[in-house]
Amino acid sequence: MNKNWLWLVVIALVGFFIYNIVSSIQSRPQYKQHAYKAVYTFDRSEVTSMYNWVVFSYDKRDDLQKSYDYFQSVSLEEKTNNYAQMLAKLSEQSERKVTLLTYESTARLLAKEMEVEEYSTVRGMAYKSEDFWITGFGVNRLQLQENSSLSFIFPADAEILSVVPEPDEREGNVLFWETPGQLVFPVVSYR
Repeated sequence: MNKNWLWLVVIALVGFFIYNIVSSIQSRPQYKQHAYKAVYTFDRSEVTSMYNWVVFSYDKRDDLQKSYDYFQSVSLEEKTNNYAQMLAKLSEQSERKVTLLTYESTARLLAKEMEVEEYSTVRGMAYKSEDFWITGFGVNRLQLQENSSLSFIFPADAEILSVVPEPDEREGNVLFWETPGQLVFPVVSYR
């Protein structure tokens, strides 16, 4: 009798838990990403400049407005702290700690979309090994969707020694990855 009662309680709790998860997923507004671009500029130092640009929308205009209003209400200090925490979390998947040096962001509400731009500088995404530099961020991956790209820019006079994974396109010392899917953070050796 006690075992049957225990099983009923467990089943009721699991059912309640699943119901809460499904309800929260269904009530959360779903956004659609229309375009994403990340540009990382490396030189011969441990400092990397990063630029991120994303355009997204919601099915409902009200949800888009709420997202924009929320973005505008968050202080630069809080945005900077959140970005630094995200980098710290991602650094756990890397041999080297990546730290945030500067951060700024802007958002623009377009007719049916929102555009967000982020500019930052970080330390630790490139390091010197003997007489050359190496980019790296451990086993971290980027999920590229349609209309997404990752670009690495190196000094015009730099010699690129190796690139893993191979870029989809290369224009001088600018490397582009655009194929949809998961992309391991590229490791580039240069001097």
